Amino acid sequence: MSNKDIQKIIDETAFSMEAEGFVLTSNEKEDIKKVLSGEVSFTEQLKKYIDNAKSIGKTAKNSKYAEVAR
Repeated sequence: MSNKDIQKIIDETAFSMEAEGFVLTSNEKEDIKKVLSGEVSFTEQLKKYIDNAKSIGKTAKNSKYAEVAR
């Protein structure tokens, strides 16, 4: 896939997400670019996002219980 095609997909994805009220960060755009160019596999990137979400969830859960204990 050409760089032009990759950029078009990223731009269209960003626009669609913005229309839904979400913002695609520059890091997320770079992640998409890496997947589309084959630098990183989709499965590998998906695992990173899932692991990150789990980590954030654990942190938020711990913070919630910490507030209750006070």
